[in-house]
Amino acid sequence: MALILKGLTGGLMLIGHISLVILPIFIVLQFASESHLLDQASKWLRPLARFLRISERSTVPLLVGLVFGLFYGSGVIIHEAKSGEITKADMHITVLFLLLCHSMFEDTLVFVAVGANGFLILGIRFAMALIATWVVSRFVIKTRQDEYMSQSLTENGANSTISGGGSVEL
Repeated sequence: MALILKGLTGGLMLIGHISLVILPIFIVLQFASESHLLDQASKWLRPLARFLRISERSTVPLLVGLVFGLFYGSGVIIHEAKSGEITKADMHITVLFLLLCHSMFEDTLVFVAVGANGFLILGIRFAMALIATWVVSRFVIKTRQDEYMSQSLTENGANSTISGGGSVEL
């Protein structure tokens, strides 16, 4: 009986610690969304967007996903996609990055609350997401985009090479 009581007490304490982290984040998200601070803050991610070869418009869902998680980030990605503001390649690259590196602060603070090293978690997650997404954006997405353009030009009766011998950049 003492073991069950100790487990329940520990679980309730953990829920309390997690709530102290998550509730303020939700309040900040609502405020940032309504005051257009997300649009202004996404300007800081422009260098990351260039590195990952995504449009500047993709920085808003990237920022939301990094800070507030996949649920909110995916909602913003869906909204941007329906509005035609971002391309499919931008969506794929952004989603890949966020799959590896989402809720950076929320997840990290939850693990810090139970004793983990937050800087180590942040560094490893961000580095792995950068490496994996860079590889995909440079080689996989670019190659598929080149193949699509080549096929499209061939179907339209044009030469199968892109004029000037260049490749399509995302």
